[in-house]
Amino acid sequence: MNSVPIALNKAAMRKYEDLEVPCNAILASYVWIDGSCINLRSKDRTFDFIPKTHKDLPIWYFDGSNTGQASYDNSDTFIFPEVIYHDPFRRGNHILVLADTYKHNYQPTDSNRRKDCTLLCEKGEVEEPWFGFNQEFFLTTTDARPLGWPPGGFPAPPGPYYCAIGADKIVARDLMEAFYRYKNDKHRNY
Repeated sequence: MNSVPIALNKAAMRKYEDLEVPCNAILASYVWIDGSCINLRSKDRTFDFIPKTHKDLPIWYFDGSNTGQASYDNSDTFIFPEVIYHDPFRRGNHILVLADTYKHNYQPTDSNRRKDCTLLCEKGEVEEPWFGFNQEFFLTTTDARPLGWPPGGFPAPPGPYYCAIGADKIVARDLMEAFYRYKNDKHRNY
């Protein structure tokens, strides 16, 4: 089920986006994968310090029955911080907290696939395994169409667009360049 897209008045929103956050406060958005193993969920928390590592952050909780990760009769679900990143969507020292989910009995939820991956990697440390992650994502318009797709239709086959160059083939290249620069910035504290 998708949310109904809402158009916001950018000028009206700007005055709220520009409000100062107390100088010693940061917003931490805990982010996790829900019971679908596809969708992301998040929950924000304010701290009066800047954490150096994920171990500086507390374990938190949420109602897992609403995310497909617990039953209604025992819905406490815990989110364990695993990695922190600077939040590119908010100004200041705010952070995104990648978190793993655990049931009320502290066993991994069914959608907590990172736990098994971590255990396998720890077992294989002496073997020095090679593997990598390919981060792929796509952006959508307010009407849930992938950015660059024509209204009511599909783009041409990917041949000319795959690993392409040029404004007539690549949509939002400037955003991807900014993402790359941010991701590889060696001067960030996170």
